[in-house]
Amino acid sequence: MKFSYTLLKKLVPEIKNPKALEEHLSLYAFEVDGIEEKTFDIKLPANRYGDAASHWGVAQEIAATMGIRFSEQRAIATLLTRQVTTTGKQPLSVTIEAKDLCARYIGAYCENVKVGESPKWIKEILTECGMRPINNVVDIMNYVMLETGQPLHAFDYDKLEGGKLIVRRARKGESIVTLDDQEVSLTEDMLIIADAKRPLAIAGIKGGKLAEVDTHTKRIVIEAANFDPVSIYKTSRAVGILTDASARFARTLSPELATLGAIRSKMLLQSIMDLKQKGVVDIYPKKQAKKILKFELNRCNAFLGTAFDVKTVRTYFELLGFTITPFNKTPIAAGTFLVTAPALRTDIEHPNDLYEEIVRLHGFGNLRSAAPYVHLVPSGFEDGVVLKDKVRRVLTSLGMDEVYNHSFVSDQFGHDDADIRAELVALENPISKEYTFMRPTLAGGLHGNVESNSRYFDAIAAFEVGRVFAKHKKEIKENNMLGIVLASKGTEQFFELKGLLHELFKRIGLNDVTMYENAEQEPRFAGAYISDQEMLCIESDGECLGYLAKMKHLPAKWHGSIVELDMALLTKLVVAEHEYVPLPKYPSIVRDISVLVNTRERVGDIMQAMQLADSAIIEDVDLIDEYENEKLDGKRSLTFRIIFQAEDRTLTDEIVNKDMEAIVALLRKKFSAEIR
Repeated sequence: MKFSYTLLKKLVPEIKNPKALEEHLSLYAFEVDGIEEKTFDIKLPANRYGDAASHWGVAQEIAATMGIRFSEQRAIATLLTRQVTTTGKQPLSVTIEAKDLCARYIGAYCENVKVGESPKWIKEILTECGMRPINNVVDIMNYVMLETGQPLHAFDYDKLEGGKLIVRRARKGESIVTLDDQEVSLTEDMLIIADAKRPLAIAGIKGGKLAEVDTHTKRIVIEAANFDPVSIYKTSRAVGILTDASARFARTLSPELATLGAIRSKMLLQSIMDLKQKGVVDIYPKKQAKKILKFELNRCNAFLGTAFDVKTVRTYFELLGFTITPFNKTPIAAGTFLVTAPALRTDIEHPNDLYEEIVRLHGFGNLRSAAPYVHLVPSGFEDGVVLKDKVRRVLTSLGMDEVYNHSFVSDQFGHDDADIRAELVALENPISKEYTFMRPTLAGGLHGNVESNSRYFDAIAAFEVGRVFAKHKKEIKENNMLGIVLASKGTEQFFELKGLLHELFKRIGLNDVTMYENAEQEPRFAGAYISDQEMLCIESDGECLGYLAKMKHLPAKWHGSIVELDMALLTKLVVAEHEYVPLPKYPSIVRDISVLVNTRERVGDIMQAMQLADSAIIEDVDLIDEYENEKLDGKRSLTFRIIFQAEDRTLTDEIVNKDMEAIVALLRKKFSAEIR
C-alpha cells in the first residue's frame, strides 16, 4: 500500500529522512517493499488494515516505536466518541435492506458545495499515493481515506430519485455504468447503493455515473459506511474491479472508523469551501463492543522469556493507544490489570496479541538470547516409532516392497451391509465418489495393489504401515496397522506368508505367538477381500493382534494371502517381551504327523486339540504342509510339527511316544482322521 512521506513527516516531525524511516519501519512495525521519491510502498499484514491502512495509523506506529506520543492520538480518541447524527427533520432518507451485509451507514447531507480545484497540498499527497486529483470534493474523499483509513463516497444529491439511498442486494438483470465508464452486469448476491429506482454504486467498490459529482453539483451526500468483508471480496473479484476502498473493506474495518471519516471529511470541506452540513443519518443497529483483556505480567514474561516491569509494559500500551484500568481493585503496580484495545484494532483478540505488541515495540532484536530450559527426548527412542522402523527394515530385508495407498475408499464400500456403513467415517467434502470414506482397513488397498500389478509381474510381495479409521460408540477411532500381502500366479502363498510372519516376530522380539482358527475374531471390514473359511487369528498373551487369511476375487490363476496387524498392540507386546528368559536347560524332541481329514475341519481346531493333549510338555504345534487334490474325494492332507519340551527334565522317547499315541487316538475320534 502506498503512503506519502510528506504526510508522515508532517504527522511525526521526529522522522529524520526517508532511509532512516524505511529501516525503522522494517525493524519495528511493517516491511517496506520500496521507496520511490516520496512514495513509500508498505506491506501491511491483512489483520492490520483496520487501523494501519491509513497515514494516522502508520504515524502512530512510527511514533510509538520511537518512544514518543503521537500528536493526533488524543484528537482521534475524542473524534471517535462524538455523535454524528443530527436531530430534526432530515432531508435525506437512508434504508438498509441487506442488514447482514452492512453493519453501519452514515449519510451526511451538505449544501453550499463549490466544486473546483483542490488545494496544492491535497493534490501533492494524492499524487505521492498514486492517485489522480479530480476535483475538491472527490479529492477530499480520497484524502480522508488516506488519512483515516475509512473509504468515503460523495453522491450528487440532486441526482437522487426521491432523495433516498437504499443499501440492498442487486436485482436480477440490473447493471451499472461506473465512474470510469465500465458497464457492469450485477448479480443478486452483490451489494449496491441505490436510490428509489436505480443502482448508484457498487457498495464498497466503485461509484456510478448516475449520481457523479461534477462542476454543476450544489448539494452532496457523503457516504461513510461499513460493509461485510466477504461480500466485498467476492463482488470485487466477480466484477474484476479492485480499488483502494475494496482492498480496505475486504480485510475487515471497524464500524467505528466511519465516525472518523464522516467528521474529518466535514471539517476539511468546511475549511476549504465553506460547506454547510444540514443533516446526518447514522444507522448503526449493533454497536461494536469494547475489547477488554486481562493482562498478567508474570504470564507475559513466562511466555516471552523476558523480565519486563509494569512501568515498561504500561508505557508501551499507552504509546499504542491502549487504555489501562485496575482489575478487581488490584493495584496496577501488582502486574495484573485490564487492557482496553483501541476501537480500530480489530486484530486484538487474545492476551497473546498483547504480548506481541510489547515485544514488537521493545524490538525482537533486543531480546536476550537464552538456551531453552526443556528436557528434549529424541523421537527415535519412542517405542512405536522404533518398532515401525524395525518392521520396515525386517520386511524389506525379506525382499518385500513398501507401498503407500490412499487413505480413502469409495462410496460403494460395504454397500450391502448397513452395520458396516454406519461405522464408516465420511469425508465432509469428498473430491470424488472414489474417495468418500476414510479407509477402515488396509486390505482394500493391498488387494488393489495385487490386481494392478498382476498385469506386469508373476509374484507380488508388499507391505504397508498406515492408519485406519472407524466409528466406535459415536467416537472416531484411529488405529495404526501393518498390512502384508504375498500373491503369485499359480502358487499358493498361505504357508509362505505364515513362515514370513514367524520370522518377523522372531526378529522384532515377540516369541509367544499362536495362530488358530476363531470365527469370533473375523476382521470387521476386510470381509470383501478375504476368505473367512481359510483364516487364522494371530494371538499373543491373550491379545488378538490381527489375522492371516487367503484372499479372494483375485485375477484368474492368482493365489494370495494377507495379514493385518494392530501396531499399537504389537508395540505393547514387544516392549513387554523385553525381559530376560533363560535358555532351556533340557533338549526338545520334534515329531511330525501327517493326517487325512475332511476339508470342512478347521486347522486351528486340530492344532488346539493336539496342544491340549498334554499342555505340560507340548511346547508348540505348527502346520508345515497342506495338500489338496480332487482324487482325495473331499479330503485334504495336513502335516503338523509337534515340539515336546519339559522345563524340569530330559524327555525320553517312551514319554513322547505315549503322548503321540494319545494324539493319534484323539485325532481319529474327534476329527475322523486317517494317519498317513
